[in-house]
Amino acid sequence: MKYKFCYQCGSLNRISDRKLEERTPICGKCSAEIDHLEAADHISESQVEKLIRNSDRLVVVDIYADWCGPCKVYSPIFSKVGEEEYLKAEFVKLNIDQAQSFAQKYGIRGVPATLFFKGGRLVNQLGGLINESQLSQEVQAWN
Repeated sequence: MKYKFCYQCGSLNRISDRKLEERTPICGKCSAEIDHLEAADHISESQVEKLIRNSDRLVVVDIYADWCGPCKVYSPIFSKVGEEEYLKAEFVKLNIDQAQSFAQKYGIRGVPATLFFKGGRLVNQLGGLINESQLSQEVQAWN
């Protein structure tokens, strides 16, 4: 099972692996197509917390800021790996300016920061800009 948020209504959807392979999941609340299998970036702090609590897969969180140059470089790398590894992990992006308590809770001092959660707990945290290979290797290491 994988979890994806509906951009239409904001509800968290549990999607079977079969539906993911078909790439035709539909929101259970509003029936909108969930066609964004890449990293979700329209997500709130409370939605990220809910995903971390509920997902049995690895959850990879990119903490970024709109004003951050390295974050702009990292964003397409994170999204690309998210598309390639969507069956192995949940990839979400969280704006630090809109998630101060989340950042404080996990000791984020700079952006970009990449956090890895498994079984509802933080298992690793990488600060700064990392490349595609490093991110993929980290995802593989926790699967």
